[in-house]
Amino acid sequence: MELLLIPLAGLWSMDRSTAFNFMISRPLVVAAVIGGISGNFIWCFAGGILFEIIGLMDMPVGTRISRDSTFAAFVFAYVIAHLPVVTTEYCFFTLIIAYVLVFPATYSIVFTRWINKKLYQRSPHRESFLIWTGQAIAFARGVIVYAGGAVLISWLIEYAAGRLIVPSVSFLWLVIFFCFLAGYFSGFLTASMRLKIALLLLGGAFAWLIL
Repeated sequence: MELLLIPLAGLWSMDRSTAFNFMISRPLVVAAVIGGISGNFIWCFAGGILFEIIGLMDMPVGTRISRDSTFAAFVFAYVIAHLPVVTTEYCFFTLIIAYVLVFPATYSIVFTRWINKKLYQRSPHRESFLIWTGQAIAFARGVIVYAGGAVLISWLIEYAAGRLIVPSVSFLWLVIFFCFLAGYFSGFLTASMRLKIALLLLGGAFAWLIL
């Protein structure tokens, strides 16, 4: 499965940032493909739905770079696909870690844009070279960042095995439900990202209080 996911990671990265724009890099698609390959479709697909909803909070406008939800769906589905036994507790833990790592993964897009800008400043008239180099950089970013994130979370899961102290399953699912419901509705707000994140946290806090 790993040999197939390596080129797919690169293609999904390209689709998200530099080429195609076929929407094959949507979290729902990424998670469903990995789930179908691994045979653990239901859990992976469910994670893809959650990251798809999270992505509604952070829509790309103009040159703004949105959070790399493709990365989150990829690493979540990869880790879940490799768990010997899938439990709600480990899914919840993987969701949280995957979303935290979204921020450095998104910064890698900023870094690759900086590289492309430097290449353009050096050779502004070599259009074909710049186009193909940009695609190659995006492909390499997907392979390195997505695979690196998957390996890191897999190691954290292995380390945390037997050490996690988690609440009940119903508690976890209700927290997730209210968090992502808040995230969904915040996507319709014309407001700063800080306000949207605050609304997301309030959703989780509300779920905590009612339990």
